[in-house]
Amino acid sequence: MFEKIKTAVKSALIYWGDYKLDLEYTTMQTGDNSQEKLLSSMVVSAHTIEKGLTMPNKRNPFGEAKAKEILSACCSYIQKGYDIKESRFLDVVGIMQEYRQYLIRGGNNCSQLDDYYSTINNNVIPQQQQLSQNYGVTREDFFSYSDASFDLFSASRHSCRNLPGHVNDEALMRAVALSMNAPSTCNRQSHRIHLLQSPEAKKTILSIQGGNRGFGELADQFILITSDLSCWSSGPSRNGPYVDGGIYLMNLLYCLHYERIGACTLNLYLDRIRTRKLHKGLSIPENEVPVALIAIGIPPGKFDLARSHRRNFSEVTSKH
Repeated sequence: MFEKIKTAVKSALIYWGDYKLDLEYTTMQTGDNSQEKLLSSMVVSAHTIEKGLTMPNKRNPFGEAKAKEILSACCSYIQKGYDIKESRFLDVVGIMQEYRQYLIRGGNNCSQLDDYYSTINNNVIPQQQQLSQNYGVTREDFFSYSDASFDLFSASRHSCRNLPGHVNDEALMRAVALSMNAPSTCNRQSHRIHLLQSPEAKKTILSIQGGNRGFGELADQFILITSDLSCWSSGPSRNGPYVDGGIYLMNLLYCLHYERIGACTLNLYLDRIRTRKLHKGLSIPENEVPVALIAIGIPPGKFDLARSHRRNFSEVTSKH
């Protein structure tokens, strides 16, 4: 009994420490507009615009309120004297410039955004701004490096949001079988794979996930990755299901690309209510925690693709 109490106290202290770190360093603390927090917030917000520009069924216009919020943040970033040559900032600016061209092509009035764009253009020269989309990509080009050396293969894999074509079940099973080579902590292999193929299963997961508007309903099917808590201890191992689940997710994405199956990872940051709905609606055991959701399908002959700029490795690497 004493050992159980001691373990419970240790776990409570660990979770309390997590909460304190959340309060101090994450964007939960909105009062701190440091360069890193402002940049991260801008990148996440701009990605919603980036996605919208590549949707199979674009609305005209879309994202006006979000665009104004991002442009205002860009101007704030400039006015604070932060580095305007930072690659993520230039990527956000590039996305917003393409958004402006999209509005103009659609015959929309941009006057409410002109002051923001003037501030940006007066500080960031056009040559520095980066193109953020690949338009009119062919399916043949998208999968042209599926059998290439790993450097070319890895660089060719991108999230695709235009996935209407039916996935051959044999190809899918080959991808899943190959993905089992993923490493896991102490060989736990706690990941579980749920193939959501029926109209009912797809409708259920789309209503729970909530971040798939404009393309989710067009996907052929979904793969839900969970992790079995029965394989883990508490306390220091609390993040293990998500670490191992993330490793497995990346391996599966590579395997899908190898089998020429288009894929897009969707977040599963669910609260308790939606997690219960997921367990109940899909008949998934409660001991399995949802880790990630992948929309899959075969892309059409030609489609638009978000580049999703990657930072240079030197920006994130430290030698000790």
